[in-house]
Amino acid sequence: MRLGWLKQQSAPSPGAMGKAIPVRNPEVSCSREGNIVTVQGPLARPNLLLRMASKSSGKPLVKSYELEEVGSFVWDLIDGKLTFDALSKELRIRYKMNKAEADASLGAFLQMLVQRGLIVMAAKKTK
Repeated sequence: MRLGWLKQQSAPSPGAMGKAIPVRNPEVSCSREGNIVTVQGPLARPNLLLRMASKSSGKPLVKSYELEEVGSFVWDLIDGKLTFDALSKELRIRYKMNKAEADASLGAFLQMLVQRGLIVMAAKKTK
């Protein structure tokens, strides 16, 4: 379940982006060493040779990503409840960023996580 706007040419409206909620892929595992989180998730687009090797070995295709301190901080906050705006606010408080810096950094980071299949962006439910 990926939001269509991540694949479109045009960017989402600021209102839609702010209300989007990042949700971790349940197939992803993570470990921590100090302030650094290592995330392991399914390989997004394995080629034919890798798929055949995985099938013959019986081992799933996974890839590890080591997140730096700020990325680890954001990863820890992704709980399926906090919106983009809420995560941006936490970044601004913790790292003394202005809104433009926090939004740009967070947007790029979340888009990378989506492209690698580690999270999905869900639309906030309205009542």
